[in-house]
Amino acid sequence: DRMVSTDFMDLCKDSIAVLRKRTEVLNNLRLNECYVGDLCNLGELGVPSLTYDVIVNMHGLYGIDCAKLPLALQAMHDALKPGGTMVIAIATDKSPYQQVPIHCFGS
Repeated sequence: DRMVSTDFMDLCKDSIAVLRKRTEVLNNLRLNECYVGDLCNLGELGVPSLTYDVIVNMHGLYGIDCAKLPLALQAMHDALKPGGTMVIAIATDKSPYQQVPIHCFGS
């Protein structure tokens, strides 16, 4: 029964509020910091450099402009400890993440 210490960040403060509520029932998860803002500006948000063993981005890169994507990836990399691991989940064009907007809003 090990406790996992976590920090989270999201562009949306409402998403962070939902996350805080959900983590109340997760007995092995310790919620430390929650950052709200632009992924490309982690340092400006107070996210420390060279700190994290693991950084996970679950379907969070879709809304980032292609021109800013390298900056976002570099910001996440800069927050990793040397030898740390970055996990990025990106859906295919057939996944619900891509299909729902097409079916609801067209093209």
